[in-house]
Amino acid sequence: MKHGLFAAVLGLLAVIPKSSSAQWGVELGAGYDIQGGTFTAPCACPYSGGSGYALRGAISYDVVSLFGLSIGVKPGVDYKQFSSAHTYTNASGSFSVRDSANITQTYLTFEPYVRYTVPVVGVFVQVAPSVAYMVS
Repeated sequence: MKHGLFAAVLGLLAVIPKSSSAQWGVELGAGYDIQGGTFTAPCACPYSGGSGYALRGAISYDVVSLFGLSIGVKPGVDYKQFSSAHTYTNASGSFSVRDSANITQTYLTFEPYVRYTVPVVGVFVQVAPSVAYMVS
């Protein structure tokens, strides 16, 4: 019994590294957004064909990193802004009115992730489901 327990402890010490290579990082990004579809404003006016930009920032932190497999978290902020227009023309076509809408959305994001880094090459594969909360 004692020899089995001693062997199990030695096996665990051999498998678990003395230090992990956990790391942290900063992610910044920008993009161009295109509105897909139509939204209806409170005036019952349909808006479509919008476009704008997006900005994103996050900090990732590896909580556990062993043998090329890392588990971590990435809190961040996602900001989107786009403009869209609506044109109303009366039935006779004698006049038209053009309204525009500027939409901004800010989200707090949280992404737990699992990443595997291929040894020697340094290439990695990461899976990260995202949860976002709209703050404005």
